[in-house]
Amino acid sequence: MYFSGTNGPDVFYTRPLTLETNADGDVFEISDGYYGYGGDDAFRIRVSNVDVPGLFETSSDIQGNEGNDSLVFAPARDYLGQVDINVSGGSGSDSVKLDLSKLGSAGIDFTDINGGGFTTIITLLHADGISAGQFFLRDDIERIEILGTSAADVLIGNRGNDHLDGGSGADLFYKTRGSDQYVFDDAGDRVALFDGSIATVPADGSDTIWAWVSVDLRDQYGVENLRLGADGTEGTGNDAANLITGSSGRNTIAGGGGNDSLYGKGGADTFSFAEKGAANRDSIWNFNDDDRIELSQATFAGLDKDRDGLLDLDALSQTGKALGGVAQLIYNKATGILSYDAEGVGAGAAEDIAFIGRMLGFLDPSDVILAA
Repeated sequence: MYFSGTNGPDVFYTRPLTLETNADGDVFEISDGYYGYGGDDAFRIRVSNVDVPGLFETSSDIQGNEGNDSLVFAPARDYLGQVDINVSGGSGSDSVKLDLSKLGSAGIDFTDINGGGFTTIITLLHADGISAGQFFLRDDIERIEILGTSAADVLIGNRGNDHLDGGSGADLFYKTRGSDQYVFDDAGDRVALFDGSIATVPADGSDTIWAWVSVDLRDQYGVENLRLGADGTEGTGNDAANLITGSSGRNTIAGGGGNDSLYGKGGADTFSFAEKGAANRDSIWNFNDDDRIELSQATFAGLDKDRDGLLDLDALSQTGKALGGVAQLIYNKATGILSYDAEGVGAGAAEDIAFIGRMLGFLDPSDVILAA
């Protein structure tokens, strides 16, 4: 059977067939072969809770062409036959969304990067580990969005800007080109560099983890940015110039090495520092009177001479220069820089810690926590 789209927005419902579009705004729901030509076409493929014989138990080809095409594949039952689906975007800005969250105890495994065309091969697994078919996603797809299962999935995007959410379970994400987003909701989630054929394709872009658990970017490969979404979580940067954003609740944020941008985003947040100097100077963009600065005494020594665990009263100068010959913190209201001087008035120069905001009127020794 043959279907041809009109100049308007068309919707087709059918059993496994080949569908062809000729104009803008066409929408297809169901399978088996799809070919979009002119215009921005949408392919929406679902499997219902009703077991329809033959549905997605054979291979399917989905071919975009001119225009910005999109594919949504969302099976709604914990069963699939042996499904091989080949997806090519054609020209335009194309996207693929695989919503596999209803597959229950099944899982997803990234299998391979195949050939010079950089085809991403994703294997669907039944709960017993047996393959339920594969997706072949060509490199002319600009964005891949995957929502994984409750199992420990292995996910990978493509060369574009991808969004990967493994769902519950300790998921493994492989980094590729583009500015990708990874969703972490398990302490075992991690981002790694695949050591197979993809290693010949240098990773680039600026990647972001959206986290509902504590995350240390030093344990993740090549991720620059971190956004915390839950109260009480901790975010730690690496040696890159990180952007770390807290949630609306309380968070502990540590930029690590490099010049990092830190945002608490509400709540009583703690900004932790174990590095100093211009090369490690961070910027806190919304430091307020509910927040605290935590300093490692291994790096910032001499600030607790009486060893009561608190910053000494004479260890904070708000004049922009050192006062006296003791180790102290110096806050310059004009520049907004907080720095550390190990000797006070003497030969050694103060070393920057962070920009915390100009003309702060609330800063006092109680805003500083000294950590071991």
